[in-house]
Amino acid sequence: MEPSRWPSSLCSRVMLCATHGRLTALALRRDVARREATRHTWHRGFALPRSLVCLLASSSLAARALRRARRSAALAAMASPVMERPRSMTQDGQARPGGAGQKRRPYQDTDLPIQKILPSVLHHCRSGADLVLQAPTGAGKTTVVPLALLDSGLVEGKIIVLQPRRITCISVAKRMAELWGDALGETVGYRIRHECIVSNRTQIEVVTEGVLVRHLALNPELEGIGCICFDEFHERSIESDLSFALCAHLKRQRRLRARLLIMSATFGNLTERVADLLDNAQTLISEGRCFPVEVFYRPVLKLKDWEPQGPHRFADLVAQQVEEALEEHPGDVLVFVPGEREIMYVWIALNNKGIGDGQRPKNLVPWAHRLIDNSKVDLSRKIQVSPLYGTMETHEQDSVLQAKEGWRKGH
Repeated sequence: MEPSRWPSSLCSRVMLCATHGRLTALALRRDVARREATRHTWHRGFALPRSLVCLLASSSLAARALRRARRSAALAAMASPVMERPRSMTQDGQARPGGAGQKRRPYQDTDLPIQKILPSVLHHCRSGADLVLQAPTGAGKTTVVPLALLDSGLVEGKIIVLQPRRITCISVAKRMAELWGDALGETVGYRIRHECIVSNRTQIEVVTEGVLVRHLALNPELEGIGCICFDEFHERSIESDLSFALCAHLKRQRRLRARLLIMSATFGNLTERVADLLDNAQTLISEGRCFPVEVFYRPVLKLKDWEPQGPHRFADLVAQQVEEALEEHPGDVLVFVPGEREIMYVWIALNNKGIGDGQRPKNLVPWAHRLIDNSKVDLSRKIQVSPLYGTMETHEQDSVLQAKEGWRKGH
């Protein structure tokens, strides 16, 4: 049909592009503007002028375009691909040592039990399967496995390592950066609430559970992320369960390209069930190290006596045990008590026994200062007592990990 015989309504919707030598059908902006204008024609019962209607329609389209641009910019900033090219591989899936542009990383020289199964981990990741890894505490799964995945070149995109607590997130990121041989924020960084230490060169991000949930909200398909490591999977929380459920759902719909690596020290009988949730993911078990452990039991308080006697008696008994442990054994002491209130009472009891440096906790309630006896402080013992709990500020948690030279520590 020749253009001269086309109906006038069709002619208004077709433009002849002479430069390209073909007919190009264009969507009429006039129709879009008319539909947008219809929504704004009546405002409080008054008809608006045609020029104002067109202005409202144009502003609505511009606002939509601006929202799309902002969303795209946010996604690009949070999950942009960072791998430039895969590294050279050997047949067993390991990184080729001594290749062009490569150097030996400090993590490769660590004597950790996880090193024995790293070839198997890389082999399964090379096949594209998800992985469930069970390794005891201290095996090196948290710090070594993500670095090995990055060094192998098997992951095209960022590696996200999930941690349940902020202080763990920061300490893990620092240790991984040290094992990689870079400063924190270069290849390895971390992202927690109100704090982010990353750069445009960061390829491994250690994040808390809430950060991963926000990633999934802004970027449901996790574009630019190649692997998600759910570490300490046995520590259940709403955020970790939600993020795992969303990732598993996206995996079943084949909308998530990132690999899932589930790691824990205490899976128990749940290993097979977790693997089934990921459509029969591969399962690996690493051996750990065994150290001699002696158990000394001493009854503290009966539950019915807790409220009448209060936490004072409990704190005195704990302080007595800490004092005996410091006298009988060298090294530092790590003490676990139920909550922040008990931590403060134990600190006061230790201070009144002459154990500590006398520096009072920042969050100590005003009336508790009356219980502190400064005359008992004995600096000659060189014992630093540092409270540690979740509501502390980040810089306060960092200071706990920094001991004075020549001093013993009690946490």
